[in-house]
Amino acid sequence: MKKISKLLLIAISILSISIMLAGCGLLTADDITGEYVSIKNGQEQETPNKHYYLMTVEKDSSFQNQPAVKMRFSIQRYSEPLGKYYYDNLDCYFNPKTGQFFESDSKNKLTISEKKELVLNDKQFKRISSNTLDPSETNYLIDYVFRDLIKIPKYKELADKQSDDLSRDTLPLGEIIYY
Repeated sequence: MKKISKLLLIAISILSISIMLAGCGLLTADDITGEYVSIKNGQEQETPNKHYYLMTVEKDSSFQNQPAVKMRFSIQRYSEPLGKYYYDNLDCYFNPKTGQFFESDSKNKLTISEKKELVLNDKQFKRISSNTLDPSETNYLIDYVFRDLIKIPKYKELADKQSDDLSRDTLPLGEIIYY
């Protein structure tokens, strides 16, 4: 009886230790999805009509032949003249084994800090809620806003004042769109 009790105790101990250590400290995609706010010098920076979201696009995906979760970091802005939200999206891949984002060739780099905050290039974001958007809602992009705004005479004049050698984001109209 003592031998059975001892074996049972050992088996339970091994099982409980393996459960505790499996995934210890790793973030999951569900842990990081939600609404974020920009952080500057330790303070939350809120801009009216501008919101940040991290959402899951595809749970069972792959990146560089490894299992991954396809995610989208979206900056949501509101266009007063058009009366609708528009989005600036960064699609990325989350590694469920490491709890970090895969390195990509994109000029934008999304990482997770030690404080479990998102870092896009050098800008920090803190999760404020688990609210998120459906990825299909984020398809009205900045290029569409530019296209639709120049159909309005007031904004067409702003666009016409541009020099051909300037990019859209440096134009007066770009300042309206990229706030």
